[in-house]
Amino acid sequence: FRRVLFRSKDASTMHGRYSKTRSVGKGSFGTVWLVKDTRTGESLIMKEVVLKGLPPSEKIMTHNEVRVLQKLEHPNIIGYRDSFVDSQERLCILMEWASGGDLAKKIESRRREGKRFEENEILDIMRQLVAALNYCHHDLKLLHRDLKPANVFLGANGEVKLGDFGISKIMAVSCQLNQTQCGTPLYMSPEQARGASVS
Repeated sequence: FRRVLFRSKDASTMHGRYSKTRSVGKGSFGTVWLVKDTRTGESLIMKEVVLKGLPPSEKIMTHNEVRVLQKLEHPNIIGYRDSFVDSQERLCILMEWASGGDLAKKIESRRREGKRFEENEILDIMRQLVAALNYCHHDLKLLHRDLKPANVFLGANGEVKLGDFGISKIMAVSCQLNQTQCGTPLYMSPEQARGASVS
């Protein structure tokens, strides 16, 4: 897959390469689709972000998400595949599809069924998440900043894959402190909620 962003001259070709199967989500940013790569037959997730009318700061943040995604290569992190801007000024980001859904839905399903997670299941999920975070923090000096069950995805065989790096921050120096408040308040650490520096 190409690692070069936004070549408008071949955007129509790239858009035609991916056949939409169904919508899997929608937000203020745009729509998320399950698509099929017509060249390889692989099922992927395509996130469409409407760029038209976005303030410059939000466009920068959107492009930053793609740059962050391109750096991530770990078995417990959702893999980046491709990106391009289509003729309607939508940034299309192609990602690995985690067919098992997300951890939030799995927790809710267990709650409805009245079933608890077994200790070995919890330990396995935590082991894989810690491996992903260790890679982000120590290898890339990257903070996820919105870690929650809805951003933890599950593969077909239950493998854990961390995703949604849209508000990540790469630290210039390993000991740099982060003072920005962002993310989902329910899942913030007490230090973040108080606005204290987080190392």
